[in-house]
Amino acid sequence: MSEFSSLLSSYIHQKGYSIRSLAKRTGIPTATLTKICSGTRSPKNQRSRIDRIIEVLMLTPEQSKQLAATLEKEIVGSGYYDSRANMCAFIEGLQCVIYPSRPLEGKAILPVLATAEKKADVYALVRSFLGGGSSYSQKLDIYLQSHDPVLLEALSQLVRGGATRVRHIVALATTDGKSGGIDPRNLEKIRRIEPLLLDANSQRGNYQAFYYYERAATPSNGLLQFPNVLISEHAVLQCTADYTHAICLGNRGIQRYFQRLFNSQLANCRPLTTVCQSIQDQIARYRSIMQAGNPQEPLRVLEWQPCLLWTLTEQEALHLLPERIPFRREYLDSWLPYLRQLQQWKTMTLFFSLEGLNDFVQTGRLQELPEEILPAPLPVSVRIDLLQRVLNWTAGGRVCPHIVRDEKLRIGKDAQLISYGADTILLASLNHQAGNRVCFVEELSANWSALDFMENLENTDWILSTDETCRIIQSVIDICTRELSDEKRAMDGPA
Repeated sequence: MSEFSSLLSSYIHQKGYSIRSLAKRTGIPTATLTKICSGTRSPKNQRSRIDRIIEVLMLTPEQSKQLAATLEKEIVGSGYYDSRANMCAFIEGLQCVIYPSRPLEGKAILPVLATAEKKADVYALVRSFLGGGSSYSQKLDIYLQSHDPVLLEALSQLVRGGATRVRHIVALATTDGKSGGIDPRNLEKIRRIEPLLLDANSQRGNYQAFYYYERAATPSNGLLQFPNVLISEHAVLQCTADYTHAICLGNRGIQRYFQRLFNSQLANCRPLTTVCQSIQDQIARYRSIMQAGNPQEPLRVLEWQPCLLWTLTEQEALHLLPERIPFRREYLDSWLPYLRQLQQWKTMTLFFSLEGLNDFVQTGRLQELPEEILPAPLPVSVRIDLLQRVLNWTAGGRVCPHIVRDEKLRIGKDAQLISYGADTILLASLNHQAGNRVCFVEELSANWSALDFMENLENTDWILSTDETCRIIQSVIDICTRELSDEKRAMDGPA
């Protein structure tokens, strides 16, 4: 039993509730409440239910605070929680200079020591630090929570200025390995920093994003002692994880100390993002993944629509692409070898949504291709043929298709996950909305979450079986065939 579940059980007992009676009052299933109280179910995704429990138990503010602290410790881990607590204590112990309520001038050099005691002043301090960075610093190292929109906008403005080189360490979330779920915060974080990664100025190399996975980090790595830190050539700015306290230090010794910690942490990271600005680059990126793999290994693809690009033959590819496409020959020189490699794979497992299947049937668009490459919808006869090939190859044992329940499919329409082998690789691609550029995220240790998700799907109730999926695909084909026949009869007119 964990510290959280033990404390929660004691409060329930003190208030005179049984598990059954509390479950009835809160509306939480008895079995679920039993697991939470016994510690056999992680409270990670149970915050709303725990809030209802606290409300019904009518805990004192002190009891609620204590229970919230043990909950947070269990979710993030005792090491990370203790390091954040130490950070707060460190900042609160350095209140010798109170940061003024009015923001500093944008290009002013910050004082040797400045502190902030509330979120608004923390934001003002960060803006001043970043705003002045471009005028008195050519290099900025950042270990920062990237999900805060205020801080992200301040960082974005600095990067777009182009005068300061920025190295940015971003932590990605991992699952517990049991639920088999991809943590949607990973793709959400990448989406939030896309404006930095894909901005025209950032392409000159003035911005580098490095990622690591929280599960692989330990307090000995260094920077976990300091949840948010910004290091310039003239000062260091630290913030607590919740941005309620911050301190700016201009001491040279402290600056060198933080720089060593940052470099130590950076050694455990790698840049995960590659931006492809052309279709040739995009296909070349996919080809590099295929070349690195072994066709004897199973290939797993998870996306909103069913993955159908690999079902096209070379002749069909040549026929479908309009002649007027710029660089058509160069594009085919990249795409056709990729199709050949993809079609060499012996076995494929496809995960997709029913909504995505219906979208393909109704619109005739392949999600995997940019619209300027395939501007016209695929004819209904081609849609039927591609889906029929999936059924034929399923019968032959080459393909294993699964429809994922839409509410459980945690990646959006603009994302795709590809992996092969037991623990080899993950490729995540995000189609950037501006200019149809593609942002690739690749990391070996990403298997912590992605492969857990893909490999455990078949052991959950999240997906339909292959037989059920094939029956649905067949029913869709039958509907399309009838509609095609009706259209043909209407065009032929009365006999």
